Amino acid sequence: ETFEATVEDILRGRSRHKATVSGLEENQLYSYRFGDGHRAWSKSYTFRTQAEGGFNILFFGDPQIGAGEGAWIDADGWDRTVTAATEMFPDTAFLVSSGDQVNKANELSQYDGWFFPEELTAYPIMTIAGIHDDSPFTDYFNIPNETGLGEDSEGSDFYFTYGNTLFMALNSQSSDIAEHKEAMELAIAENPDATHRIVFLHKSLYSSANHALDEDVLVLRAGLVPIFDELEIDAVLMGHDHVYVRTYQMKGDEVVGEIAYNEEGAAIDPDGTVYLTGNSASGSKYYELQDASVYERYAAVALQLEEPTYMNIKVTDDSLTFTTYKVSDLSVVDEYSIIKTVGE
Repeated sequence: ETFEATVEDILRGRSRHKATVSGLEENQLYSYRFGDGHRAWSKSYTFRTQAEGGFNILFFGDPQIGAGEGAWIDADGWDRTVTAATEMFPDTAFLVSSGDQVNKANELSQYDGWFFPEELTAYPIMTIAGIHDDSPFTDYFNIPNETGLGEDSEGSDFYFTYGNTLFMALNSQSSDIAEHKEAMELAIAENPDATHRIVFLHKSLYSSANHALDEDVLVLRAGLVPIFDELEIDAVLMGHDHVYVRTYQMKGDEVVGEIAYNEEGAAIDPDGTVYLTGNSASGSKYYELQDASVYERYAAVALQLEEPTYMNIKVTDDSLTFTTYKVSDLSVVDEYSIIKTVGE
């Protein structure tokens, strides 16, 4: 079957080609290639759609290819992380990159490095716009359900669903809190029956390193946290600060006082939202922890391991589990689960 691509001229004498494939069935292996429709074709790649029910996704903190000792050194680190993660979780539904895919968006070699892992041909990838991605961001990635709200040169807020979960991605380069709220309300109105609600954004609202006290971050925190409370967001996943942080359950910018836990340590019907910041997935750059007085109020875990990590998010009908792993030995850095019993 052939799907026609759209072609659009972009800057610097390049063109952008995008195609939408429809009619896919669950739990099937597909083969695909791309070309000019005549003689010029790529090699064939494969991907597998997932079965209905529980699923997992993989979340990666800022790869920022080119921020370290060289684009291809960073690309090698990124490749090791993606390979390790997908080998551990081969049935992953999709991958998420938290922003700053590259260090300089106008340097094509850095994007070559970001796309270097072979696994990126086999899994859907959802990328969040970071401060280094700049206007070519949408030249490289398909963004679903763009709302036109929270917009700047990198795009706008968008959303999508997978299984029983609504995912909302905010463009944190925009400080228009009212538009971010409108975008989330739109997404929720379109998907009122979603069991879980997860938000992605690049700038970390609760972190512990260089950007923890940035003015733009504090403005976003003051504006967005009350909205997350109002809209009953379960979890917010972020990047930007190149450090790992998991907060306590937060509501009204305060730690939730009373939470029930089961025998496995999972939080049962907790009030508020948990905020998680992903460490560097490539090892290109790390930031030092601030003094503990900056983050001890809200951070249940704050670590600078100075080695790449990744996070697996397991989603079931009634639970969310966030597990972060070291790439070097696949050991668990941190794990946190939420279980929902309301409505049973």
